[in-house]
Formats: sequence, C-alpha cells, structure tokens
Amino acid sequence: MMSRIRFIRLRPSPAVGFKSQIPLLPPVEIVRPKVRWTAHTISTIVSTLLHTTIVCILAGIVIAGRFTETAAPLDATFTLEKADGGDLDFGNAEIEIDLPNENANPMPEMVVSSSIPVTAMTESRVALAALPSVESPASDKSGGAKRGRGAGKGKAGTADGPGESDNKGEGKVTFFGKEVQANSVAFVIDASKSMYGMRFQRARTELVNALSKLQPNQSFFVVFYTNETYPMFFPDNTIELIPADQRNLGRVFDWIGQSQVQGGTQPQLAIALTMKLKPDVVFFLSDGDIPPETQGIVKYHNSRSVVHTITFGSDAGAGIMRQIALRNGGEYRFIPDGF
Repeated sequence: MMSRIRFIRLRPSPAVGFKSQIPLLPPVEIVRPKVRWTAHTISTIVSTLLHTTIVCILAGIVIAGRFTETAAPLDATFTLEKADGGDLDFGNAEIEIDLPNENANPMPEMVVSSSIPVTAMTESRVALAALPSVESPASDKSGGAKRGRGAGKGKAGTADGPGESDNKGEGKVTFFGKEVQANSVAFVIDASKSMYGMRFQRARTELVNALSKLQPNQSFFVVFYTNETYPMFFPDNTIELIPADQRNLGRVFDWIGQSQVQGGTQPQLAIALTMKLKPDVVFFLSDGDIPPETQGIVKYHNSRSVVHTITFGSDAGAGIMRQIALRNGGEYRFIPDGF
C-alpha cells in the first residue's frame, strides 16, 4: 500500500503587534523631477544674465561711437604760450584757450580747453576794388601815437566796462565810420558763408581803409573767423600786435585780398586770441547769431581793451553783441546792407 504525501503551501501571516523598524523612503520618482527642474532654472538664469551683460556692453559701445562721430572736431593747430602773444610762429603746433561758461563767475579752476581746426583759405572770388598803395600810406601827423605815456596808470571805467588806459595817446582808428583813439587796435571779422558777396567785399574794404590810415607807431592785429579761425598772415600764423609800417601793411593787404567766405559763425577762439593780446581797442564784426559763451570768453580774457561790436546786414546776434560792447566800455552798432 503506497503512502500519499501532501504538500501544503504555507503563507506567512503578519506577526501580531510587530512594527518594522526600517523607515519608508520616498519614491525616487518624486525627487528626480525636482532636481532636473532646479538645474534647468539655474542654467536659464545664468544664460540670461550673461546675454544681458553682453547686450549692455555692445549698446554702450554703439552709443559712445555715435557721440564720437557727431562731435565737433577740435583738432589743435597752434599754441599761445605768452599772455601778450609774443613773436611766435605756431605752424601746426597746438593752441589751448580757456573758454569759461558765459554764466559762470570766471575763475581759473572753472575753465575748459578748446581749440578749432585751421585750414587753408583759398583765393577769393571777390576781388577788392582797390588796395591802397603802401608806398606812402595815408598819414595824419597830428594823429601820431604817443607810446609809454602814463604807463601803469588807468582811468576808472564804468560799472559795465574796463578802465581806459592813458597810454592810448593821440593815435586814431576809423572803422565803419566809428573813430576812436588807440595806439593798438585789433579787428575780429566774420568770414562765414552768410557774408558772401557784397557784405564781405564791404567788410574787407572798410578793414583795408582803417589799416591804411594807421601810423607806423601804431600797431594792429587781424583775425578772420568762420567755424574755424584764421589769424593774420595764415597759414604763417602771426598772433601779435605788429607795427603799421609799410612792409606789414603791404603783407596784410595781400592776405586780406586772398581771403574768402566759408563755414559757419564760431568766433570764440578768434576773440580769445585777440583779448590775450590786450589791444587798446577791438572791433568785433559779425552778421550771424553769436554763440552765447562768446560773452563769457570776452569777460574772462579782457583786462583792458575797449570792445566795439557791429552786426552787419543781419541783427541776429544783436542781443549778445550789445551786451559785449556795454560790458567792455564800447559801442554797439547795427549796419544794414547797402548802408
């Protein structure tokens, strides 16, 4: 008789009252998405910051480049090294002139440096009607200058202008019908494009007439200005008061005859150069709108000169020119075309 063996599958039953001591771990699937999201966010922020920085740098370069391209050229061409001008040939050296703000109280620490490029003036298309002979320039013995009289002394000026020095003597200067007494005189003449034609012809004729009547013991200086500056005998720049003898008059007449109009109206450097020479009298002529800072430049550099101003053909700059004359002991006049 064969025995039968039964296999019984036993199933473990949970123990009563037994708790597992192994802590339950959070599913890995819950953590991994957070890790991936955090890394992606950090990468995005870093990339954004980096690209923003690059864009800002490039924008700054572009903006700076635009300002550089539109800035007015201030290439220097000659340098004043003496307050009275001196006998200097500046060639292509540098010039630095202090240009204070017109509204500022001119103090040495408040000045800025500026210079204006100088280029060759080509031959004039408007010839002077007739240049006076320098063989025997017009003379008036009773009007001879007396140098040195009353040196170091001066008469009291008005509240709006500087005092007038006694050393002007009996020398006479007449420009556009205005007669003054002076040993030394300077002419600051507008040669901008708006002076083209009869205006510039008339201005040069009046200038030549004024110079031709000077005595050899008087001295003079001439400067034309546009948006550039042309000192006497340019390009052989002469920035000093020179005697009105036959040789110098002949040279300046030739130079004036070759001048022509061009560019805009920027007299700042021309007037600063002139004021540094300390002439007895300055005639300042323009037919355009004068930059406001011109008034402050005259005030800062002028220590003794009487400044007469003329607006010619147009009174666009009348306000500033009138103030310059008033505050520097001079007279302002408007001369219309054809007068």
